[in-house]
Amino acid sequence: TAPLMEHAVREVKRNKLGLGKLFHNYYLMTFFVCALFTYLPQYSNGTYLPYLFTEVMGDPSVIGTFTGIRAFMEVPGMLLAAVLCRRMKLRTITLAVFAYYGIEQLIYASAYSGTVLITMMLTSGVAYGFYLFAIVRYVYSLAPKNLSATAMTANAAIMAMSGIGGIFLGGV
Repeated sequence: TAPLMEHAVREVKRNKLGLGKLFHNYYLMTFFVCALFTYLPQYSNGTYLPYLFTEVMGDPSVIGTFTGIRAFMEVPGMLLAAVLCRRMKLRTITLAVFAYYGIEQLIYASAYSGTVLITMMLTSGVAYGFYLFAIVRYVYSLAPKNLSATAMTANAAIMAMSGIGGIFLGGV
């Protein structure tokens, strides 16, 4: 038992926080990679959305109104996600949100009418409500208990880095 204790003491000294458990978690890292590829086009899309609204609807000032409606629709999305999480796995809801955002980007690329844009803003708000509710619970469920706050911080950092990268790519 003495060699085991020495090994355990060395391990604690070398990795006091146990971050290796977090970053060697295959499912959490897979989620972070998927999230990165979902966030980048989302943030890049924010750069082009005023131009799209101007081209399709003729008035760029309406984007503020529709962004407000999108934000308002997040609340029903969160409430609906709370109900769905009792019946569905968090992984399923998370994958559905990622898939929705991919489809949304394709629809924005071919948007031709104001009705399509308004519908996309409404459904995007509901999807983001799903995202806010499900992702927090999903990341928390994947992380080791002593590193759950660190996992949430890593998720927020990935969102922030994606935002910077997406807006930069949108401006290039």
